[in-house]
Amino acid sequence: MTNVRKFIVEYFLNKTGINSDKLKLKDNYLSQGYLDSLGIFELVTVIEKKFDIKFVNSDLIDDEFVTIEGVCNIVEKKCNTIKELNHSKVENSTMKG
Repeated sequence: MTNVRKFIVEYFLNKTGINSDKLKLKDNYLSQGYLDSLGIFELVTVIEKKFDIKFVNSDLIDDEFVTIEGVCNIVEKKCNTIKELNHSKVENSTMKG
């Protein structure tokens, strides 16, 4: 399990008080009552700060965003994109120097 997944799963476990064996990553966390709209706002804020990313509106309305696994996938993609951009910047700066 990646650091992103561990963090997000732990977040849901702490917020819901559910045992880890009962938390299903593919469940819709809204329909399961794990989070309400304020809880989603808090989740987004915590994730943005923890991983230094920004969600855009299209992320929040993405069909994937309604499951824990989907949130993990979106965050991992954003983190990987940032890593790739940073790697490209380093390569470009070393090629110029």
